[in-house]
Amino acid sequence: MINVFKSLTSELFLLVYCATVSLTAIEIFQVVSTKRLGFYEVFVIQDFCVFYVEFFCFCWLATKMNEMNFRIAGLIYEQEWYREMQYSDNLPKMYRSVKQSLLIVMIFAQQSLGIAVGGIYELSMELFMELLNNSYSLLMFLKEITK
Repeated sequence: MINVFKSLTSELFLLVYCATVSLTAIEIFQVVSTKRLGFYEVFVIQDFCVFYVEFFCFCWLATKMNEMNFRIAGLIYEQEWYREMQYSDNLPKMYRSVKQSLLIVMIFAQQSLGIAVGGIYELSMELFMELLNNSYSLLMFLKEITK
């Protein structure tokens, strides 16, 4: 499932991210500067709303998947298997194998899943907030230029 999600966030998704920042700021600026609400303006508002909702869904899903991944390590640790699992002379290989497997799972679960946008940005709610901040900054820049 993670590999499918990673394939959706290829370089094309990075292009959509960059386009969203610039286009939505420009579109909002056009809508605000025309001071009327016609068909084009409604279409533009719908367009950037779809961009933001879509990007929010991707970021939220990646954040939730990372949170669940981090919880796995905590849940394994909370079981206190390292105290309760007793070494047995009858099954030394099984004891070692189980212990190694649990430790490997804990190590991998403590790392981010690395769901990235074009290998540059990692999808997260922080990235979504950065998108909003960058769009707002560009909008304010355009507003200052036209004064």
